[in-house]
Amino acid sequence: MIFIGFGLTPVQAQMNSAPITFTPQVTIPGSKFIANASTTLDNSTAPIAKYISAFYNYGVGIIGILAAMMLMIGGIIWLTAAGSSTKIEQAKSFIGSSLTGMALVLTAFILLKTINPDLVIFKIITVKNLAEIRSSVLDFVGKDALPKDTKIGTACIALNSRCDQIRPNPMISVEDTVCKEKFGEAEWNNRTAACSNKNGWLLCCGESSTDQNTQNDWCAGKIDGTACQVSMTGKPGTGYCQNGKCNACNFTYADEVARRCIKSYECENEIGYCGIQDGNNNGLLNDGGCYNYNVGNYCHRSVAGTDCKNETGNYCGINFCCPGLCCAHTGNFSECIPGAQKGGSGSGSDSPDSCK
Repeated sequence: MIFIGFGLTPVQAQMNSAPITFTPQVTIPGSKFIANASTTLDNSTAPIAKYISAFYNYGVGIIGILAAMMLMIGGIIWLTAAGSSTKIEQAKSFIGSSLTGMALVLTAFILLKTINPDLVIFKIITVKNLAEIRSSVLDFVGKDALPKDTKIGTACIALNSRCDQIRPNPMISVEDTVCKEKFGEAEWNNRTAACSNKNGWLLCCGESSTDQNTQNDWCAGKIDGTACQVSMTGKPGTGYCQNGKCNACNFTYADEVARRCIKSYECENEIGYCGIQDGNNNGLLNDGGCYNYNVGNYCHRSVAGTDCKNETGNYCGINFCCPGLCCAHTGNFSECIPGAQKGGSGSGSDSPDSCK
């Protein structure tokens, strides 16, 4: 039960996708890090590794120069000792200390590797961009957060449902104030009352091609089945990636209808999510998985059993309809219609889930 009315309301949102740059305030000699010269950083720990390496190389150079100076000072003291044992010992101390310091610096790599090889191996870690991290989202968004092409309308849907659960086109959940501003307080109240009389829940929803393209762009390069969000207010896992596009779950918990599916990740489970999340199907086969009943694949909850239903209409499974009726799955929805199950092989037009 969904009643939707739309109109175009100019709203906008800005998205900053500029690359991150680093501008050093001090030049590190012998490196690409130059004061006031910007460097573009990639999405990994490689830049900090190069920065540490530049400091280390610069430090080794300074230590080498200081050690050479100490050697020269020690040599001068020795040459001017005039046989003084005290000055000669002092000179030996300077020379010995400088040589020891140089040896430690030059052999530090070998020493650290001997203690633990991981101490000299900098493992590069790739850091995900914020735009790629699917985290919790706002339940509703205001006017200023919406894309410019957002069409605003009202939807009368089942209680405790959301705009992103509307099928076939999930939408954005928008703050009520946006619809009240567009349609007026009186009209909003009239629609709320009419929806309540139908045991529904009135929501302010938005439809945006820009938002849908954003969700599809996120799926680019992702493996089929990766969980995605179908709108900017859709919770992560309200859809699944397939061929670089974010598709809505084939079955929402409140639909009460059969929907075709190919993979388990297409069907919504009992907690309202679909798609492969964290490498697993999140228990999809418990209540909303894509099951094969030797009659094609359908979301599990659409096949309620073999109890005879002597009525036509939505929501049936094979052997669910009474004699003289068959369960037809010719589209997204199932329904009992006059006829008998074809009972074919399941290939092409010979599908057993069609009627004779």
